[in-house]
Amino acid sequence: MSEPAAVLRDRLGDDEAAKVPTRTLPDTAVRLLARVTPGLRALTPYPGRKHVHVSDKAERVLGWRTRPAATLADCSRSLVEHPVPRVRTGRRAW
Repeated sequence: MSEPAAVLRDRLGDDEAAKVPTRTLPDTAVRLLARVTPGLRALTPYPGRKHVHVSDKAERVLGWRTRPAATLADCSRSLVEHPVPRVRTGRRAW
């Protein structure tokens, strides 16, 4: 997740970019926290892996095109301008 954070820091204004995290959580910390935090359990297979995603077949078969990195910054700006209201469910997430 450090790549999207870097894109946001590069493309957002100073005020919004200051809110983007700059540090990463070590793999061992993710694995340890996953034992007590259900939301992190789904991430335990991924730390330490390098994922390479290729869109060649989607482009060739479906005519699909990837979106530029500017789209991520545009979405972020929109969320800052129009915040999504929080829904309270009455129960704790953990």
